[in-house]
Amino acid sequence: MSPLLDPFVRGIAVGAVLVIGLAVWNSSVSRHARIATAMAMASLAAWVITESPLWQAFGRPYPLLVLSLPVGGFFWLFVAAVFEDRPVTPLRTLAVAVPLTTGIVMNLTSGAVSTAVWAAHNVIGGLLVIHAGVIIVR
Repeated sequence: MSPLLDPFVRGIAVGAVLVIGLAVWNSSVSRHARIATAMAMASLAAWVITESPLWQAFGRPYPLLVLSLPVGGFFWLFVAAVFEDRPVTPLRTLAVAVPLTTGIVMNLTSGAVSTAVWAAHNVIGGLLVIHAGVIIVR
């Protein structure tokens, strides 16, 4: 992708995702759906930004990086709240806490430990997204 086109497309995507989050936050859906949507959209926007090669050239944006790490968990929480009307509870937020923790450990370590934790982080995120797909299909 062109070096000028990439930030443009990412900017549009981030703007659209944040508008969706704000629109749902201001809607009349359940409180849990509003919370889960806002968190998922904020995490997704952070992920889109932190994956940008241009942004990475300026160093690691740690606040955004931390927000982006549990994007799979936030997506699962969003799907559970919206498609199954599940409330956001401390137990369900483990779907966010586990990938967040593995992501932080992955970024604080190096070598074989970081590689192993990276693999676990991606497997956990993948399983959460697969389960979210099952919820949606059901």
